[in-house]
Amino acid sequence: MATRMGPLVHRSVHYGALSLALGAGLFVIVSALSAAMDPGYNLLSTTLSDLGDPSLNPAAVWFTAGAAAAGVLIALGIWLIWTAFPRRSSRTVGLLALLVAALGLLGFALLPQGSGHGLASPGHTIFAIVWWGGAALGLVFVSFAMLRDTRWGGYRLFSLVCGLVSLGAAITLYLRAYGPLGAGGLEWIVVAPWLLWLGAAGFHLYRIPTYSPPGSSISA
Repeated sequence: MATRMGPLVHRSVHYGALSLALGAGLFVIVSALSAAMDPGYNLLSTTLSDLGDPSLNPAAVWFTAGAAAAGVLIALGIWLIWTAFPRRSSRTVGLLALLVAALGLLGFALLPQGSGHGLASPGHTIFAIVWWGGAALGLVFVSFAMLRDTRWGGYRLFSLVCGLVSLGAAITLYLRAYGPLGAGGLEWIVVAPWLLWLGAAGFHLYRIPTYSPPGSSISA
């Protein structure tokens, strides 16, 4: 008997979809609230690291706590949606990269800028690179993992575009070619496509009907 996933998903994928959407939404909410509580906030000049810096932002603890929780939720969601992609190497590379990105966000939050911890300065920067690089590359590979899978349709191109935009912005940010967007604005160009994808993919996967037999596939 051949094994196929067909147009359905395992029930665990619905839990993962909710986790992705909640994680992305939580990050947006804590970022917005922290920015609103920071009297010196400027979209173009204030970076995400600044939002978590207790010496710069009175709401830094809320931002770091929310960002850490978002990283955990997103990592859990990526793990749970694994079977929503065909078994191929691009799935493994893409989802592992997205999982690493979520863990990068967790590390970014746990070692905030200006915390005074001995590992904060190098660790925070390394985790930021892991977060942004993993998110951009993960989306590119995931777009290839969606090929010839009827469950994804137009999300293939959407995922590729999100990944390429994020990757291009990350490279520009690394080169410090901020331009009129500033460091803060450019950081959001890196992160926003990833957050948008998490929310959209979560919504899409939650709408796909599930099957409930034991195991992780349907026999045909």
